[in-house]
Amino acid sequence: MGWVLMSERELHRVEVRQAVRAGRQIVTAAARTLGISRRQALRSATKQLGWLMERGITVRTAPQE
Repeated sequence: MGWVLMSERELHRVEVRQAVRAGRQIVTAAARTLGISRRQALRSATKQLGWLMERGITVRTAPQE
């Protein structure tokens, strides 16, 4: 596997998405942390979920608020 270069901002976004996927953070809080709307956060999560499902990766959904 190769190297991936990303900025601190991009790394932070990845960490927040992982927290949402793991159920440690809710979408609303993640949106606030990233400075985006809740709708944008939901769209991003949905897009990422679709990418994972296409590859046969099982994802556990986070509990709702």
